[in-house]
Amino acid sequence: MTDDPQRHAALARENEELRQQLLEAEELITAIRTGAVDALAVQSSDGPRIFTLQSADQSYRTLIEQMNEGALLLSQDATILYGNASLASLLGLGLEEVIGSSFEGFVPLQFEPYWAALIQKGWAGKSKGEMPLQTRSGLLQPFSLSMNVLEFNELPVLAVIITDLSAQREITDIRAQVVEQNALLARKNEELRQQQAAQDVITRAAAEASRMLEGIPQIAWTADSQGQNTYLNRQWFYYTGHTTGPETGSSIQSRIHPADLPTAQARWRNSLHTGHALEVECRIKGRDGAYRWMLGRALPSRNEEGEIIQWIGTYTDIHEHKLAQERIDQAQRELQENNERLTRVNVDLDNFIYTASHDLKDPINNIEGLLHALLPELSITPTMRRKCSCSCK
Repeated sequence: MTDDPQRHAALARENEELRQQLLEAEELITAIRTGAVDALAVQSSDGPRIFTLQSADQSYRTLIEQMNEGALLLSQDATILYGNASLASLLGLGLEEVIGSSFEGFVPLQFEPYWAALIQKGWAGKSKGEMPLQTRSGLLQPFSLSMNVLEFNELPVLAVIITDLSAQREITDIRAQVVEQNALLARKNEELRQQQAAQDVITRAAAEASRMLEGIPQIAWTADSQGQNTYLNRQWFYYTGHTTGPETGSSIQSRIHPADLPTAQARWRNSLHTGHALEVECRIKGRDGAYRWMLGRALPSRNEEGEIIQWIGTYTDIHEHKLAQERIDQAQRELQENNERLTRVNVDLDNFIYTASHDLKDPINNIEGLLHALLPELSITPTMRRKCSCSCK
């Protein structure tokens, strides 16, 4: 019974010592994380060994702590002597769980041969490789490892930088999307540049055409490749008397005679579709409200690629010519009708002559027949017969 209190007291003292050691270890790890302490005691087969970071410059410590990549120092037996916060975050652990542990505990079983060759090459000088590591969640995450031997407290250590390849792949994908977007923007910019250049060509062509078309006596106009009116010279406004603003396609069509409008529209649509020259005759209302016949003609203007960039057309007044032509056509129709009437009269005369000739021959033939019938009964001498002037024998 006497031994039990003593044993309990010894166990309590041992428990308190262990608790104190654990508290000191936690404080030590916290101090190392915060930079308050620059040393780490690691138990090895030869006894405890002290690793100090007093020789490290504080600015470099700060830089390493703020890195996005994981940074760690390994001893010969792969014990993690130091690790930054990013390393713990990448592995999904607390830093106190990482420092002092063996890095090989994060290496998947199937990659242990690869890890052994990689770290052997690293202790020989420098080494680089890619392999997955086991995180707290149990999932394997791909990392890139870069190793280099350093002198640390007069002892060789292996400095390792690990980079999350999944993040790099996301960056690569983002960069690929950026490159694709930039290429798309470059194509769009080139298309816009080409469109602007084509528009400049059209603008210059339209300006040059307007300068030339203002000096001709006919009504002149231009339209774009879609058929929308872009210019009318002053002759149009003089003829129509329109001075309140620019003419639109509908207002221009409203001045064409309703009987001529369907044909004019059909011809214009056909030219736009085929690219063939336009030629149409139609009546256009003037300022006095009267319609005059106009001959409309238009030709396409093309660029170097053969694409139509605009149409250039004119309206020429053919009213007097059209009226003269109508008078000629009317005279020709009347002459044709007279000829037809004369032909019918000639046919009637031929029929009358034929009938009259037939009607005259019948009595003569009847008289001749009677004479032949009377000759035997009449006592006519041969001398008298010779004196007879008729055709009887």
